[in-house]
Amino acid sequence: MKKTFKIGLGILVIGIVLMVVGFAGHGMKNISFEGATPVIEKQVTKKLSTAKEFNRVNLTSSSANVLIKTGSKFAISYQGSNARLPKVTVTNQSATIHQGEGRGTFFSYNNGDDTIIITVPRGTKLAGKLDVADGNLSITNVDLENMDVNVADGDVVYNNLTVTGGKTTLGDGDFTSNRVIFKGHYTVKTDDGDNKVITSHADGFILHTDDGDNKLDGVDHGTEDLQQNESAANLLRLESNDGDNSVINIKAVQ
Repeated sequence: MKKTFKIGLGILVIGIVLMVVGFAGHGMKNISFEGATPVIEKQVTKKLSTAKEFNRVNLTSSSANVLIKTGSKFAISYQGSNARLPKVTVTNQSATIHQGEGRGTFFSYNNGDDTIIITVPRGTKLAGKLDVADGNLSITNVDLENMDVNVADGDVVYNNLTVTGGKTTLGDGDFTSNRVIFKGHYTVKTDDGDNKVITSHADGFILHTDDGDNKLDGVDHGTEDLQQNESAANLLRLESNDGDNSVINIKAVQ
C-alpha cells in the first residue's frame, strides 16, 4: 500500500511540474514522453515531400484529417502536433504515408486537429489505399482509380472528381459526394452514418439500408430498397447498416 501511495504521489508531483513547465512555455501545452523524457508538444507546419511525382498513395493515419487536392506541383505536407508527425517515402511514383499513434501523452490540454495535405497537379489519377482511423477525408478535383478507402471514425467528402473501380467503407461517419462521376461498379458502405450523392453521374444505382430511409430526389421510400438499371456497367451501390441513403439529381455517365 505504501509503495502504491508513493508511486501515485510521485506521478502527481511530476504532473504538477509538467503543468508548470507548460504554463512557462507560453500557455498550457500538451505534454508527452519521448522515452523517459517529458516533451512539450508543439504545433508545426512541415513539408514532408516536394516535387517528387507519384500516382499511387498508400496512407495509414491514426488521428489526422486527410485533404487531397490539386495544386501546381506534387507535395505532401502536415499541420499538427510534432508528436504525431507522419513518415513519408516516395519511390517509383508511389507515396507511402504513415502516421502512428505518436508518443504517449501524459497531460493533454487541447489536441487540436492534425491534417495531412496531399497535393497533385490537375489531371493526376491516384490509386492505392487510404486507411484513416480517426479523422475526416476530403478529396477535391483529383480522380481516383481502384482506390480502396477505409475511414473508421470520420466523414468522407468527394467533390468534382471521377472514381473508377475501388470502394469506400466508413465505420462511424457520413459520406457525401457532389459532382462525382462513378465508373465501373462502385460501393459505398457505411456502418453508422448517412450516404448522400448530389448532382453526380452513374448509369444505375442500388440503395440499401438495414435501419434508415432510402430517398430519391427528396422522396422518402423508407427502408425499401431502391434500384434503377441494376445491371448497368457503371453502377453505384449505397449501403448503410444504421443510416439513410439519399440520391439527388443523378444523371447517366456520358
